[in-house]
Formats: sequence, C-alpha cells, structure tokens
Amino acid sequence: MSDDLRFDALLTEGADALPPPADVSPWHSAMSCVVWGIALKTLTLQLLYLHYILPTLGCILLVLGFRTLRRENRALRWAYGLSIAAAVMRGAAMVLAALPVERGAALAYVDMALMQATLIALWRGMVGVSRAAGAEKPSAPAAGVLASFYAVLMALAMIGLEGWLLVLPVLAVYLVILRNLVRLSRSLEDTGYAIHAAPVRLSMAAVLWGYLGVTLAAVILAMLLGQDRED
Repeated sequence: MSDDLRFDALLTEGADALPPPADVSPWHSAMSCVVWGIALKTLTLQLLYLHYILPTLGCILLVLGFRTLRRENRALRWAYGLSIAAAVMRGAAMVLAALPVERGAALAYVDMALMQATLIALWRGMVGVSRAAGAEKPSAPAAGVLASFYAVLMALAMIGLEGWLLVLPVLAVYLVILRNLVRLSRSLEDTGYAIHAAPVRLSMAAVLWGYLGVTLAAVILAMLLGQDRED
C-alpha cells in the first residue's frame, strides 16, 4: 500500500472513531436571547445614544427568545405576546423621541409595567419547564428573584435614585441575579430537557435586522418631518 493510500485509510478510521456532532439546543439559544434581552433592556448607558439603542436591541432579542419557547407552556406564550407589545411600543417611543412633541412619562411607565409582566411570565414559564423536566419540587428561584428585584428597581427609578455609591450595589446585585438565571437555564438543559422549537416563517436574522431597519427608517422620517415643521 502506498503512503497516500495508507494516509487516507488512517483518516477514514479516525473519522469513524469521532463522536457524532452534538445537536444545537434550541433551549440554549432561546434563553441566551432572553437573558441578553433582559440585560440590554434594563441596563443602559447614557452615552452615544446607547440609552436608545440598547433597549431597542434588547426588545427584539426578547421577542426572538420567547418566539422559540412560546409553545412550551401558557406562561411563556404570554411572555412572547408581552415582548411583542414592548417591541412595538419601543419603536413608537423612538419615533416620538425624534419628533418635536412633549412625550411625558406615560410611555416609560407602560414600558416598565410590560417588562415587569414579562419577567413574571418568564418566572412562571420556567417553573413549568422545571415541572416538565421531572423536578420533584418545580421551581425557578432565580427567575422569581429577578421579577421581584425588578419591582424594586422600578420603585427606585420612580423616586429618582442617583449617585454611583447607590447605583453600583444595585447593579452588582442585578448582575448576580442574571448570572443565576443563566445557571438555572443550564441546569434545566443538563437534566436532558429538550424543546421542539416553535415553527417560524422568518429567520432570526431577518426579524432582527428587519425590526431595527424599520425602526431606524421611521426615526429618520420623523426627524425629517420635525425639521419641516420647524422651518
């Protein structure tokens, strides 16, 4: 046998010994979108318009995450509907921000209420997932604490919490809760729990860039209309 044929035979034997490729978990990708969406929507920076950009991106990531999970149970289906409502309202708020009109605080309060309801739905949905995974005592403590802590954040925002010495401890606690939510998600995945991703017509990339593109176009149009009124 020539050296080339011997080398080909070794490659074939080595390939047969390799384990089969692991399937990409829809649960992992969906929960990654959810966690990143929560973080971007609630932790914003007053720099280079990031307080507009990051929450908008967070809204659509929540939609994409819950879109995959919406058939797991009723609570996650509610979370999906609430995330769509929040994304639509965020787009409308962006357009209004580009117009020379008084907005008031009503949209901000509605946005916070939608987020609170979404987190509650996520908590109940993950309890349902824990039950489906065969847990003796179904629970999702990280998701429940997150929903409770967000209620505290809303109260602090309404009273006007300011100062790094006050904000940094709150931020640290919030990041720890998000980390525990990621751990909870991984633990459910490690139990062997598997989901069947809900069928969709548009890819994640199409929804993401479509939403961002339409929102950007609407904001630019609103800015142009606002300039015409001022002239």
